[in-house]
Amino acid sequence: MRSQSPMTGVSEVSDRDEVDLYARTYSTVLLNLAVGFYNAGIIWAHEIDIFRSWKLVGVQQFHRVQAVHWHKLPYWVFTPVGLALIGGFVLVPYHPAGSPLWAIWAEAEYLGRRPHSAANPRR
Repeated sequence: MRSQSPMTGVSEVSDRDEVDLYARTYSTVLLNLAVGFYNAGIIWAHEIDIFRSWKLVGVQQFHRVQAVHWHKLPYWVFTPVGLALIGGFVLVPYHPAGSPLWAIWAEAEYLGRRPHSAANPRR
């Protein structure tokens, strides 16, 4: 909570508020880091285990296995990716001291406008 000192007239931040802000920021960073590692693990699991095991399934069962796989993706892949994206945006206000917020948003704007490869054109 900000309060104004009667002696100096300067706005002060209490130690408790600083600790609360630090705890929220720290826990948000840790949560986002955990989700990021989970996402990296899920990518490796798909590439190494799941996709390679599809060649062991017969032609008749393949489409059934693929359908079950696609029904699990929203829970195991898309939800954590969405949480990581939201976590990244939540962390924007907690940038390092001295770095201007406009530079962070300019980078986000640049990433949104950069040209995409021919293999994955932006429509």
